[in-house]
Amino acid sequence: MPLPPSFAASPPPITAIVETYGLRWTNNNLALIAICFLIILYLILLNFFKSELESGSEPAGALPVVREPEIVRIEASVFSYKEADGGHDDECAICLDEFEDAQKCRKMNNCGHIFHHRCIDRWLKVDRRCPLCRSCVCVVVHP
Repeated sequence: MPLPPSFAASPPPITAIVETYGLRWTNNNLALIAICFLIILYLILLNFFKSELESGSEPAGALPVVREPEIVRIEASVFSYKEADGGHDDECAICLDEFEDAQKCRKMNNCGHIFHHRCIDRWLKVDRRCPLCRSCVCVVVHP
């Protein structure tokens, strides 16, 4: 018994599309796609490394820049704290400990803030501004 005409063997749909539009994957097509991929990858990496060099980051093997040492003068007076003087802060804003009688403290000349001598000296090694009001309290003296 022969099959009805609707069930006759016809090519699979994908094969029909390939034959209709000529989409055949040949070695030339694959090579062209691989070359395009490599060119795009090269451009991306080139852009990445170019931006890294322009950002000023030093290469891994670069030698550090040696600067001449600076002489810094702290514009603050050292005194022994006395509770009876009054008008002063009750505690150091850096360590949050209360001031005690006869402790060495520094009073900033520009702003008048008071800190423990050791606390503010450590602070000023990192930042030359008052920790409370951010006013400059150090002056660089060139030799």
